[in-house]
Amino acid sequence: MPAQRNTSAKQAASLAERVAQGVREIVLDVPDPPRLSISIGMADYPACGRDRESLISAADAALLFAKRAGRDMIADFSEMSLVELDQSALEGLAFRLEKADIETVETLAAAIDMRDAYSQERAHDVAISAEWVAGELGLGDTERSTLHMAALVYDIGKVGIPVDVLNRRGDLSAEDKVTIRSHPEVGKRLLESATRLSALAPIVLHHHERWDGSGYPDGLRGEQIPFEARVIALCDAWQAMVSERPYRPALTPEEAVAELRAGAGRQFDPGLVEVFISGMQREAVTADKPR
Repeated sequence: MPAQRNTSAKQAASLAERVAQGVREIVLDVPDPPRLSISIGMADYPACGRDRESLISAADAALLFAKRAGRDMIADFSEMSLVELDQSALEGLAFRLEKADIETVETLAAAIDMRDAYSQERAHDVAISAEWVAGELGLGDTERSTLHMAALVYDIGKVGIPVDVLNRRGDLSAEDKVTIRSHPEVGKRLLESATRLSALAPIVLHHHERWDGSGYPDGLRGEQIPFEARVIALCDAWQAMVSERPYRPALTPEEAVAELRAGAGRQFDPGLVEVFISGMQREAVTADKPR
């Protein structure tokens, strides 16, 4: 019972519920008949994919989430913020994302971001900052596109972190730290499975490496760290610093610049820090000039 063209999400959900209700009402002509039910996964165009393969990937992944949430469930791929996946389910999700495109993975990443009370919508802001850095460096279209896509999905591995651990603040247990530090590896596996996006996997894997080698997961240092991962690390830190948090106010741009400079050569690529700051200062001067 496929939905017609231009069906809204609300209409699709209503159709899915009618299908589910129809299954519930089936009575088998057998002794002690079992109660029948069905789980349904939904995905819509273009938010969840722009071609047949990616939409099927998204709907199939939503079905996985529906089954994880319990029997007789309907799940929308773009609203996958509350379901937690264990290792076997993560492997199932990776398999289902094989034909996914960037819209599919970005929608999943955005839904996962909603689980994190401290980084909602930050990927979008990081992507904008990364695009701006790419412009400052004069990167070509291919490099800019790769950087932009990686910035949209760099934290997708958080799907493997329980919500209570993800949003815990204060002193974390050693076990919690191991769990949180696993998300780059989870993200790498998911993107390697999505054959059209596999080039993003090394970037996502290494976005928590530090210039001085004290980062994770592999302790890479300096230019061993993929260039795009270094840009994302810088832009992510900047957006975190200038954003309001329940546990602290946002830093002023001047304070954030001082933090970037303090981290240059330790946490961040010092050359990128100077490009970032110089570009910001130039824009500030231009903005202050009378028109």
